[in-house]
Amino acid sequence: MEHAWFFIALIPPVFWAMNNMIDQYLGRKYFMESATSFQAFQGTLSGIFALTLLYFADHSIGMENQLILIAIGSVMPLLFIPYAKALQIDHAGIAIPLFQLLPVFIFIGGYLILGEDATLQQLFAALLIIISSFGIIADINLKKMNWMTLWLMSLCCLGLTFYMISMRYMSDYADWFTITIYAAIGSLLTSSCIYLSKPRLITLTKQQIAKAPKEIWILSVIQEIMSKCAMLSFQYGLPLATSAALYQTVIGGIQPFYILLLGYPCYWLSKEIFEQPLLDKNFFWRLGWITLMFIGLVYLYQEI
Repeated sequence: MEHAWFFIALIPPVFWAMNNMIDQYLGRKYFMESATSFQAFQGTLSGIFALTLLYFADHSIGMENQLILIAIGSVMPLLFIPYAKALQIDHAGIAIPLFQLLPVFIFIGGYLILGEDATLQQLFAALLIIISSFGIIADINLKKMNWMTLWLMSLCCLGLTFYMISMRYMSDYADWFTITIYAAIGSLLTSSCIYLSKPRLITLTKQQIAKAPKEIWILSVIQEIMSKCAMLSFQYGLPLATSAALYQTVIGGIQPFYILLLGYPCYWLSKEIFEQPLLDKNFFWRLGWITLMFIGLVYLYQEI
């Protein structure tokens, strides 16, 4: 099928959106005392999961490239601490769409660091995405701006920019599955260092997990499985797409819409954690800005 890639592109953001909602649930219900302990726990679990799949990675890339990937991946637990904190103070419907700032930072970083060209169309698209982010954090019901959410997500996206640029460079030497595996091992090393440098976090994490060990472990394992499924479906669809830029546009742009839809079943499952999704003026206000963000992504990726 000529357009099969489009339907495949709709799959990865489903898994990532569900992971985002689980992050909000776990972060608010069990890890509210420390976003750092939450990320250290997730980094540890992700690394252990990666070790079980290490056999299937491409080991022919050489020791040097393996160490570089581990070094790049080692920053991941630190980069996602602001993200975890954002989900603790605000809901996913506001925080997750702000991840669309990442392509803007990558575009700027590619121009400044890699010397890539920039066009007027890209500048306009980047500006549209930035303006839309201000619209998303505006609560027109309460007449306030969620500045802290914007700051935390911008900080996360800024760090992820250097991570993604590094991974873009390393993709010339390894496939994405191998990159993901070695990066996760780097996350495990950093998480271990966090626990060793702050022994109290070990006690805190144990206390947090002890609240509902079965639920936490099951949801965390589900997250790891969904993360790997998302990456595999992403890799499968990429060669089928008419262009990599268009493929990334669909994947990146559709995830915030999934977040809005998932708000309904998530609220039904846990009313104390998730905000009640209402079809009020605030909802349509954010939906409009998310749509403008998607348009910005289309024009930004069109020339990348």
